[in-house]
Amino acid sequence: MSTLVAFGNLERPFGRMAMSVLGELAALPRPVIIQAGVNHASFRNMPPYVTVFPTCGFEEFEQLVTDATAVVTHGGAGTIHLAVSNGLLPAVFVRNGDMGEHIDNHQVEWCQSLFAAGLGVEMRDSGSLRHFLVRRQFAQADEVAARKFFDCSGLRADLHGYIRATLAGK
Repeated sequence: MSTLVAFGNLERPFGRMAMSVLGELAALPRPVIIQAGVNHASFRNMPPYVTVFPTCGFEEFEQLVTDATAVVTHGGAGTIHLAVSNGLLPAVFVRNGDMGEHIDNHQVEWCQSLFAAGLGVEMRDSGSLRHFLVRRQFAQADEVAARKFFDCSGLRADLHGYIRATLAGK
């Protein structure tokens, strides 16, 4: 068992998520790996079962997701897609532009669809993270729905059709 906590690479602190993770650190499946980004200073003097680093390359990050039992993440599409593609049900702290956590609310808008599909669990604070950890449901319940949610073949076909029609009109 292990937990990956991913803050992403945005150069903006995410104190709400950091405080929630710190508040529930003892309850996270161990070892705990924290990709903290600019929140690195929030995670000083950690117990020996916690590894903290600011960023890493994509291949290393992909391996961390693959090896994780539980994923706690910001609302970034890339991290969530990796987690869901690996059969995980991520705990998602959505960065809110109105709270200064992001430049706008695109994560809020996108994650609403994710939560409605049951492919992620919305986290608001340490209480919601505690509830997620107590349930211990870290795996996707419906992997078919997960594949369908991230299937871009229809979009790809529409885009190719548009390009063909546009080029044919020239």
